[in-house]
Amino acid sequence: MAIYSPAGVSSSRNRNAIWADAIADVEAPKVSELTSALAALDISCWLNVDWEGFSAEQTKESDERWCGNKFESMGEVEYTVGDLVYVVDPQATATDGTARASAFLTEGKRGFLAIRRGKSMDAPIVAGDKVDILACQLGAPVPDRTGKNEPLRDRQAVAVIGQVARNVTVVA
Repeated sequence: MAIYSPAGVSSSRNRNAIWADAIADVEAPKVSELTSALAALDISCWLNVDWEGFSAEQTKESDERWCGNKFESMGEVEYTVGDLVYVVDPQATATDGTARASAFLTEGKRGFLAIRRGKSMDAPIVAGDKVDILACQLGAPVPDRTGKNEPLRDRQAVAVIGQVARNVTVVA
């Protein structure tokens, strides 16, 4: 039997993080919802390279019987999103591109974090793309620690507050 060793897809420049203010159906997000000039922002190039993205933990429940047998069953899945850590220019004007993430990602904002993996970040979002969608709320942006000669950054907590849809197909 031959051993199959898949090459995989490099994460470098092959993922996007998009904040969308509104998605009507998280099981079938629309291209227009993820690319709206007024209600969506691809924050990939603002994010620090070591941003944790999102993760999930699933509990295991104990199932102990009178006869002494012990089993396990799968429990709830809890999704979490790492704090957003992104570059800022506190002195930029509203029309400056560097100010856009700060102006868009406001404290208390509710919306959706869409993650597209496995496709060049330079490729536009199109129908047929696979994405993960998480309903989220943003915390307060606060200055992040910055080392000598590093760009200024803000850190912003993100809470998963609703439905999570994994590997769903973007529709027209």
